[in-house]
Amino acid sequence: MQKMVAAAQNTNNTTIKSILQLKKLTGPIFTNWYRNLRIILRSEEELAHLEQPLIPLPLLVAPQAVRDTYEVLYDAQNEVACLMLGTKQELFEIVKAFHACKQKYGQSVSVYILKMKGYLDTLERLGYAMPKELGVSLILNSLNKDNDQFVQNYNMHSMGKSIVELHVMLKLHEKGIPKKAGTPVVLEIQEGKI
Repeated sequence: MQKMVAAAQNTNNTTIKSILQLKKLTGPIFTNWYRNLRIILRSEEELAHLEQPLIPLPLLVAPQAVRDTYEVLYDAQNEVACLMLGTKQELFEIVKAFHACKQKYGQSVSVYILKMKGYLDTLERLGYAMPKELGVSLILNSLNKDNDQFVQNYNMHSMGKSIVELHVMLKLHEKGIPKKAGTPVVLEIQEGKI
């Protein structure tokens, strides 16, 4: 019996988690997030665990059936609480990691940009898409000193590129493409020469 209950809970966990990701329940407006959470919990027949307090902890002398009922209810309410906290915690951890990320000396710019893009994609999936210009600026500011000349040229020419285009430009810069008469790589790319 307990194995069937555990299997059903695992199925419910997977269903709820996939809906949380698809519906982006961590949106900026709490009321919308809470309403959507209630809809999902209702469809999973878990809404009672959000609205009703947990029954009191049974005494040790209580019959085993009463203690088993309590444990099932406790586990279900704990699952709802974890889902609610998990969506906010994931957002916090991604933002923290993104802002703390700095390109290490000797680290491939390609690997670094892909890592940063992964953070931005996760933020978008959680309902917090960062504007393109802000994402590019934060990435440029986190590059190591080897890229200072590139960053300076990029900022001087206000190129307004996407992260994918920035990635290509930085890969070319990293390869050290020969420059014609001292023309920076950024200008050559902007003029369509590369």
